[in-house]
Amino acid sequence: MLMPRSTLLLSALLLAGCVVQPASYRTWSPPPRAVVAVPPPPGPPPPAVVVVERPAPRNEAVVRVDDDRRRDERRDDGDGRDFHPTRGRDHDEGRLRSPDAIIDRAYRELLERKPDREGQEHYRQLLMRGMTDEQLRARLRESVEYRVTLPDSKTRQAYRKVLGRDPDAGGLESYRRKIVDHGWTEKDVENDLRKSAEYRNRKK
Repeated sequence: MLMPRSTLLLSALLLAGCVVQPASYRTWSPPPRAVVAVPPPPGPPPPAVVVVERPAPRNEAVVRVDDDRRRDERRDDGDGRDFHPTRGRDHDEGRLRSPDAIIDRAYRELLERKPDREGQEHYRQLLMRGMTDEQLRARLRESVEYRVTLPDSKTRQAYRKVLGRDPDAGGLESYRRKIVDHGWTEKDVENDLRKSAEYRNRKK
């Protein structure tokens, strides 16, 4: 039986792999999207970011170690004894001073004299054991010499100079409190005595 010519042609195309499938069998794919370039907004460009490198902070532990090392350093005060610098400081300026210098200055400023040998040795030992300049001065302010002997001596000198006589008990007590508690000097006592009626009558 002879096959139609169109059938033979279709068979040949199938064998050669050249048959195009019908449109109904094709897989649908969306059309490609167009890429639109959006221009930047108007105005000045954003500022550039500047990165500043800061030096790393010094380790606090290292600082404490350095401070402790300086505090532990010792020096000779000239008499063969080691003196801890943080236990002996100048009262006003904070400079390192020897125990003898601290004692001498405290005695001169508070008791208005040089330290005696016994007091020098006594307070030197206390300073070497950790007493501070402020504690030494507090001890001197509590002494009988500072609170009684010295102010009474200043009062007697002022009375003799201004009124030509020794003070009575009431005058001693009054000026003692002013010298100790209010910091009066011998000159202040003299000026106060010159305001008294006794002084005015004595001048007539």
